Amino acid sequence: MTIQVLLDDNCTSEIIYTQGQTLLYPAIQVNSANANIALSSQSQYEWIIPNFDTKPSSSSTSSTSSGDFIPGMTSTVSNTQSYFNYTAGVNGLTIGAVPLEYFNNTDITTKNLSAVINRANTYQIPASGTLVVETTINAKQFGVCNNPFPIELVANPQADPRLVSSLIRNYFDVTNSQGIIMRVTTGFAITNQVIYALYAIFPSPANQNSPNSYIGTSYSASFVSMIPIAAVNQLTDEYTSLSIGYNSSGIITWFVNSVEKYIVPRVGFYPEPQYIIINYAGIASQLNIAGSYVTLGFAIAQFLDACLPGFDARPALIPLLSGVAYYSPYLTQAIFTPQLFTKKQADVANVLFGQGAVMNIRNQLVFIVN
Repeated sequence: MTIQVLLDDNCTSEIIYTQGQTLLYPAIQVNSANANIALSSQSQYEWIIPNFDTKPSSSSTSSTSSGDFIPGMTSTVSNTQSYFNYTAGVNGLTIGAVPLEYFNNTDITTKNLSAVINRANTYQIPASGTLVVETTINAKQFGVCNNPFPIELVANPQADPRLVSSLIRNYFDVTNSQGIIMRVTTGFAITNQVIYALYAIFPSPANQNSPNSYIGTSYSASFVSMIPIAAVNQLTDEYTSLSIGYNSSGIITWFVNSVEKYIVPRVGFYPEPQYIIINYAGIASQLNIAGSYVTLGFAIAQFLDACLPGFDARPALIPLLSGVAYYSPYLTQAIFTPQLFTKKQADVANVLFGQGAVMNIRNQLVFIVN
């Protein structure tokens, strides 16, 4: 069973799969005027080669691409100036922000993000089976050694996701038992030496009020977690296959090069406390994810208001939100301890120190496993 995409006269990409999966969408898109596509009618896969024909204006944060990707929230000094770029061709998508520019986002769902690009289409978690998103990527982080923090807080800048990370960032919205729409964000956070599974839950911007107004100990659990799942060397040009599966039963699974690395068995509950890097507290309860529509995307981000994954004694770096309480990851359902920070408030000098990232996405495959 083969899907063959002929990109040009000299390059044929042939992907051979085993049986056991169902075709999600029959359309195949390729960015080449002279491309020929040979797709067997018996194939059970979608091979996505994004349409990168249109690039958004560098002076706009709200322009919409007619290709597969549309720009999302970007790092801005004002609402009219963009500070990241993306280029594309038959070899894939490149997203770059070097160095990051100052950004001031007060929304709890976007405060860490400095460049976002999303696929125009969404993909539904099936009523039965698993939606799988597989991305082949290389991502390099720059300027991390110039950070202003002491070595006891940032011992290895090349592996610290807080300074700058390249994100595979997929999200979907679900409504909890309180009637509040929660945004579940999953994917991968990539540093030069470690790849982390990303799992976060916040109130969604789709709520009637600001997402920040639904944060607190009486609301649903809101947090960001990162789980180290692979040692890598992103400073080479080696690509890694990163996959995430969304099962209708509520299980989410992360894979690196087709090897299972981490599982969340019940969405809505806290992960292991050593992996919670930002905690806004709240009541854990299961969220039903079946039927949700997943938005696929990428981002370049920093998490300076976070703890380092795996450490309980070290404080977080800098609080990025005012008027919102941060709590220690080490808690019980009834006891919430305030988070300690190295610095009391953020300013340009300790938020921006020349860091940035460039992501090279070779391809992305979306399919359903029954």
